[in-house]
This record gives sequence, C-alpha cells and structure tokens, in this order.
Amino acid sequence: MDRSKRDDSLDKYLVLLMAGFCLSLAAAYAFADLDAFIFQSVKSAKPFGRLVGLIGYYLGNGSVVIPGLAAILAFSWVMSRPHLKQAAGWSLTAFIVSGLFAQMFKHLVGRPRPRLWEKGIYHFGPSLASGLDSFPSGHTASIAAVAMVFSLFYPKGAPVLMPAALFVAVSRVIGGSHFPLDIIGGVFLGLAVGLMVGNHGRKKAGARFQGGDDSGILGPEA
Repeated sequence: MDRSKRDDSLDKYLVLLMAGFCLSLAAAYAFADLDAFIFQSVKSAKPFGRLVGLIGYYLGNGSVVIPGLAAILAFSWVMSRPHLKQAAGWSLTAFIVSGLFAQMFKHLVGRPRPRLWEKGIYHFGPSLASGLDSFPSGHTASIAAVAMVFSLFYPKGAPVLMPAALFVAVSRVIGGSHFPLDIIGGVFLGLAVGLMVGNHGRKKAGARFQGGDDSGILGPEA
C-alpha cells in the first residue's frame, strides 16, 4: 500500500474512532440511567472485584506505566534495539497526550463518578469539582493509546496488548470507578490518539521501520 492510500485509511479509521467517542458521549447523556443500571449489575456480580479494580488501577496508572516505559527505553538503548526504542518512546508520548485529552474532556463533560451518582448527584456540564470527572476513563484512554502504538510497531503483539488494555478498561467498572460508557469513550479516545501518535512515530522512524517488526514485542529487529 502506497503512502497516499495508507494516509486515506488512517483518516477513515480516525473518523470512525472519533465518531465512536462522540456517540459514546451522547449515549452517556441520553441513557445515563441504563448505563448506571449496567454498572450496578456488573458491580453486584463481580468476583474479587476489589482486587481486579486495584490491578487495573495500577496497570493504567502513570506511576507504573511511565517508569515501565522508561525502563523499556533504557533497555532498548543498552541493548541497541532502535525499533523497541521508537515504540517505547512514542508510546510514552501517546500515554501523556491521551491523558491530557482525557482530563480536558472530563472537566468539559462533568459527569459524576458512580460514587456521587449513588448519592443522588446528577450533573452534565463543565466543572472542576472533585468527582465530576467520570467521562471518559483516563486510565482506559491512556493504556489503550499505549497498546495501539506498540501494536503498530509490533503487530504480532496486538493479541496480547489489546486484551491487556481491555482488562484495564473493564476493571474500572468492576472496581466501581466508572460507568460502562466512560470506558467505551476512553477506548475510542485512546485508540485515536495512539493511532495518530504511532503513525507519526513510524513515519519519523523512516523507511527502516515502515513495514513494522511483526515478530513480537522483543523479537528480532527489522
């Protein structure tokens, strides 16, 4: 596929992902009660919910992800693995950018967290108040962005990376931190940012990596 066709495909995917984000936001407003009902059903049926919630929280938290990516960068530099270095560096960029976008939308939307909804607090609209920051899930957006970037550089790793990101997303509902539509919005946002950042990173990396190294996360260099 030549560059122009690849860019056209990228644009189409980005449009679809951002449309999905907008639809999930509209659904969160229009079907808030249904979303809350699904949340309660998942929350009441969860086995080991607190443990799952904690694992998902830390797997998507910057205090774990950023040092982890920094360690991969250091490893790739010491072991002279430029492809892995590019993947980790652009993943770190995507993590930060998606987190910033998530925070912006959180305070523009102002949706109450489940703990506030359970207290009868209903709100939609710009707010900086604590707890009015449920949509979208920041953990989900950030880890989905990282998974997308790594998947672009290492396609064979996608069957591991994407389910791991999905686990983090679902854990945010099971742990009681988000409604289902919050994580759906986070997935769309994170994938869109990851696609933009990862594609830019692959172009910057040059022709050497244009085909991607599909041998796995730590496979042979291309």
